[in-house]
Amino acid sequence: RTSRATRFGRVLGGPLVGAALTAILFAVDVAGLGQEARFLAGITVWMAIWWLTEPLPLGVTALIPLVAFPPLQILSSKDVAAKYSMNLMWLFFGGFQLAFAVQRADLHRRVALKLM
Repeated sequence: RTSRATRFGRVLGGPLVGAALTAILFAVDVAGLGQEARFLAGITVWMAIWWLTEPLPLGVTALIPLVAFPPLQILSSKDVAAKYSMNLMWLFFGGFQLAFAVQRADLHRRVALKLM
């Protein structure tokens, strides 16, 4: 188990590193890189850090664009929400729910023991 301080550092690490990258991209003039792209790079780094270190559940990390894109004018709320309701997302959601049910019922162990 990780300590509270370590977890707190991971929670803050994602947004801080993402903000630092965004600030660097605004300070350095990169040709062809607009304001939205600079914000998007920072949010991508933030999400990657939270995804790798898992200070919060992955579902929370997955919702960052829904919360962060509209105020930063990367995409509108309507456009971001539309991306979350695509048919492929529901296919993944159903697969994850099935996997959780199999794990909760210990079906994966039963199948493994039967195969042995």
